[in-house]
Amino acid sequence: MEKETVYHLIIFADYLAIRYKEEYGEDISILKMNKALYFCFAYWGAYVRMGKNNIDNIEVDGVENYSEYLFSAEFKAGAYGPYIRRLPKFQNKYFIQYEKAKELDNFIVKGQYAGNVYKFLDPLIRDLFNVNEFDLMDISKKDEEYQRAKDNNYGIMNNEKIINEYCKKKF
Repeated sequence: MEKETVYHLIIFADYLAIRYKEEYGEDISILKMNKALYFCFAYWGAYVRMGKNNIDNIEVDGVENYSEYLFSAEFKAGAYGPYIRRLPKFQNKYFIQYEKAKELDNFIVKGQYAGNVYKFLDPLIRDLFNVNEFDLMDISKKDEEYQRAKDNNYGIMNNEKIINEYCKKKF
C-alpha cells in the first residue's frame, strides 16, 4: 500500500528546478536535485513524525493530519549518495516536465497545509541550493540508512528508517 503524500514527486522536483533556474540562471544538476529531494523528504518526514509523536508539546495546529511523506520515492544508495533512479534528466541536468512552469510557484508549495510546508522547507531549500554537490554527497553518505543500503550491494533505502533517523537529528 502506497503512503499518502503531500506532493507528486515530479511536480515537487519541477518546482525545485524552476526555482533554482530563476535564482541561479542555470539548470539544476541531477546530483544536486537528488540530494535536495532526499533532504527535503527526510526533514519533512521527521518534522511531521516528531509532531505526531509529541502532539501535546507542539505549537503547530493540525500536524496530526499532515502526511509524513513529502512525495512517493524509492531512494537508492549510489556511489554519490542517495538518489531516485526515475528522475528525468538530460545531459546530467534535471529535465522539467511541467508545461506551465510559471504556475508552480503559487500552485504547489505555498498553499499546502495552510502554507506550513513552504514555511518549513523554504529555508532548507535555500541552504541546499547554496551548498556544493560534493558537500551534499558527503553529508548524505554519512546517514545510517544510506550505509546499510550501500553495504547491501547499493540497494534500496527504507523510507521509514530515513525518517526515523532524521527524527533523532537536531534541527
